[in-house]
Amino acid sequence: PSVHVPKQVPASQSAATPRPKNHASVATPPVAPPPVTPPPVATPPPSEPAPEVKAAIPNASPDAIAAMRARAAEDHLASLAREMVQGLGKAVTMSDRLRWLDATKDQQAGVKRFFETHTEILDATRLESSAGQVTVLPSGREMKLFRLTTKALPEGAMVQVRDDGSRARMHWGLFEQSHEKTYDRFLASADRREPAQWFTLLCERAHSFELKGATKDQWICLVAQGSLAKTGTGQVYVNKESAVGRFLETKSRWGSLYLVELLVGKMEVDGKLLNVVLDCAGLHGGGRRP
Repeated sequence: PSVHVPKQVPASQSAATPRPKNHASVATPPVAPPPVTPPPVATPPPSEPAPEVKAAIPNASPDAIAAMRARAAEDHLASLAREMVQGLGKAVTMSDRLRWLDATKDQQAGVKRFFETHTEILDATRLESSAGQVTVLPSGREMKLFRLTTKALPEGAMVQVRDDGSRARMHWGLFEQSHEKTYDRFLASADRREPAQWFTLLCERAHSFELKGATKDQWICLVAQGSLAKTGTGQVYVNKESAVGRFLETKSRWGSLYLVELLVGKMEVDGKLLNVVLDCAGLHGGGRRP
């Protein structure tokens, strides 16, 4: 019997599956590209550590700290002094004025007479502090003085301010003496019978040109100022062997200014009429309170 051999069909045709007409084609999903590996980065060599940043302002020295504290104290005192001048300018009654004044009971009668005579006295135009400090004797305390200019006194009066912890008070003796020029009149007097008087004076050691020889060596000469007028400065003499002389010899230095209350009288020495210091505040309990 004959064997039927089927007709061979090419593999390419047999593998293909016929697609129905109008059938949508299937999209092939995209293939992700291979990852990109970055090139190696060279590691820099270790660097030097950053230098330490130091403070631009060094620590203040003890002297600088003391100077700053002194300036702060001066500014505080100046502020109190301005408040004091304003308070005195507004004061009407005696009790109101005494709140701003450092005056003893013995001086209060003089305060009353002063303000009865000078009704416009504290119409102040300017208050300024001294350039440097003075040393107050006998306490040794250093402080600044003030110059108070008023319409009645254009050259100004010397003012010492005391801080009592709550307010400033004006040293009455120095202000009245400076304003009324009592020391100026004493210096101008050539009468040896002129009574001795207490004055609060700004003093500096000086050389004497009035005394000569051995007599000159027995006396300490001071340039003493009692007002801001040209007539308010003159020389006074202290006997070195007196109690006042021994005190001032140990307490005063050349080139320094001192505020001290002195009892000054007239005395003839070697035929010259001199202004001679007889006593000093704080010595034997004498004087008021510089």
